[in-house]
Amino acid sequence: MHYYGKFTDNLLVADPLCAGHSQGYTRASVVNHTLGSVLTGLSVCEIAPGGTLDPHVHSFEEGFYVLSGEAIFAIEGEAYGLKAGDYGVVKVGKLHAWRNTGKSPVRWLQMNAPQPKAPGKERDTFFQKGAKAPT
Repeated sequence: MHYYGKFTDNLLVADPLCAGHSQGYTRASVVNHTLGSVLTGLSVCEIAPGGTLDPHVHSFEEGFYVLSGEAIFAIEGEAYGLKAGDYGVVKVGKLHAWRNTGKSPVRWLQMNAPQPKAPGKERDTFFQKGAKAPT
């Protein structure tokens, strides 16, 4: 199957998986199983000013490219200041978190392989109990 589309801001919605573990975090899944993708997941993610995504791990690899804004990205006890043009990869099972440190939303393109499980399937993302995003 081939597919193409156009991203618009209204595709960004609160991710129910992150309820209680984030503030101001939204995500738009633009490539997933519903389009016929078997392995790859592609999303646009955003955190509002002052927002967070608490420490968590995945059973998939995560690559990201910061499109706009500024954030602190923490992984395995190290924290990095990120801005537009920065990118990185998170190996399977590595604890990581985000905090928006700017006055505008931080937005990034995120690729996952294999793609995250569909809603209602077995869990593949786990939040660290009681942990908070980096300051």
